[in-house]
This record gives sequence, structure tokens and C-alpha cells, in this order.
Amino acid sequence: MANATGPDIGPPPGMVMAQAAIAALDRDRSGYARVVLESPAFAELAPGGAAPVFKVFIPPRPGEAPVLPALGEKYLPSWPPQAERPTVRSYTALDFSPGGTAVEFAALGHRGGWWLDGFSPR
Repeated sequence: MANATGPDIGPPPGMVMAQAAIAALDRDRSGYARVVLESPAFAELAPGGAAPVFKVFIPPRPGEAPVLPALGEKYLPSWPPQAERPTVRSYTALDFSPGGTAVEFAALGHRGGWWLDGFSPR
């Protein structure tokens, strides 16, 4: 996982910043897709409230790893230069088990949404 330059104190307790892989994708006719992301780091999530809210960092070009922001004092992000900056989307989990390694959510597929195009299971 790449970070922008600058001091990095890491995420606060219960929050993770990790690379994840698309483990499953189910599209419906309305244009939505149910997506399952997997990462061993998700076992460290400690969501509060009814459902965990999370962000997906999508690299600017296919085949590249996203450059994540470094977290500095008071967990304020230090973003990479605009050309390297990922697209950020917020989602609410539809299915998540604390201690588990998978998070399921719904995403709207649209033109230019290459990160879900061409998906094939591992």
C-alpha cells in the first residue's frame, strides 16, 4: 500500500487503511452491483453504529495501486498530487461480520466506472 509523502501516524484504533480485492460481483438490471471486498485487515475493523461506513480509493488508471493519503496530526489526511490522487467513494456495508475479512456493499455502475468493468473472480 503506497502512501503520500509526509508523516504517517496510521489510522485511529478500529479503522483500517488496506488494499482489498474484489471477491464477488453480482450485477442487476437496474445498474447496481453487489460487491464483496476481501482483505485480512478487515478483521481489525471496529465499526460503531448500525452499519460500518467505509471509503473505497480507486486509482486514476487501471492496473495501478491507489496512492493513499498519509494521516498526520489529528488524523488529517495529506493527499498526493492531483495526477496521482485516487477517486474516493463512500459506501455503507450491506453485510459485515466483526472479525471477518469481507465487506459487502452496493455500487452503481456507470460509464467510465472501469474499476468494476472486466471483473472476474480470483
